[in-house]
Amino acid sequence: MDPESAAINNATEAFNIEKLNILQAIQSGINNENVNILEEEDDDDDGDDDDDDDDSGYSSSILEDYTEYDNDNKSILLRQAQEEWEQSLQQLSEALNWVIFPLLGKFLGRRCAHNIWRSFMEYLYSKN
Repeated sequence: MDPESAAINNATEAFNIEKLNILQAIQSGINNENVNILEEEDDDDDGDDDDDDDDSGYSSSILEDYTEYDNDNKSILLRQAQEEWEQSLQQLSEALNWVIFPLLGKFLGRRCAHNIWRSFMEYLYSKN
């Protein structure tokens, strides 16, 4: 492996590791927000009835923000997964078109040409 390929592979691995770290940080942030929301809901059940209207509005706005963030995050992840799937299908298609089909054609073409030549020679020599 030449140094340029090694450098590209190292950069790709570093990028993938960084992407994984970001996704894990996002996931842990979502989990922490979920725990905070659950703790706030538990705090509302203290028996303080005079501030329930304000707290419930605050807690529901956090919940709405969380679900918005979660839905946005899911849509981003789904879009990225779809792009990766399409890219892998394109790579598979290129592999078929540039490697497998030509090799298969070469093999079948030679086999077919050999059979045709053999049949022609048998016909030619059996005629005499």
